[in-house]
Amino acid sequence: MEQRDTVNLSSSDRRYLTAIYQLSFGSKSHAVRPVDVAALAGVSRPSVTHALKRLQQQKIIFRIPQKGVTLTQEGYEIAESIQFRYHTVESFLETTLDVDQATAEQDAWNIERVVSAATICKMDQFNQKNAGSNYALNR
Repeated sequence: MEQRDTVNLSSSDRRYLTAIYQLSFGSKSHAVRPVDVAALAGVSRPSVTHALKRLQQQKIIFRIPQKGVTLTQEGYEIAESIQFRYHTVESFLETTLDVDQATAEQDAWNIERVVSAATICKMDQFNQKNAGSNYALNR
């Protein structure tokens, strides 16, 4: 999977973008209400409102009056890339390092945004190579 450049997004903006992606069921055209983004992200509506303005200025989302927001093509591609990166790191932590699920989920959010695309690719290759093998470094 091609990984889009997500360096210019803050950690919170990345979470809001992926919340929109998840709530839209991976569709570019499904409108998502800001209140639902706030609920999924576990933050206040004003925080989401400010973030959505930033994401709209970056042309990552599009606001539809009275309906909510949708992802632009670029927003969709960035959200997919973030999801791929997150799940790759999460899977690596759980299956290779035997990290518990809750810790792996939290750590994956922190790791995916700072690790290079090359490292993500290597983690994905390792995950694919060892899928189903119950391989863990500490076993």
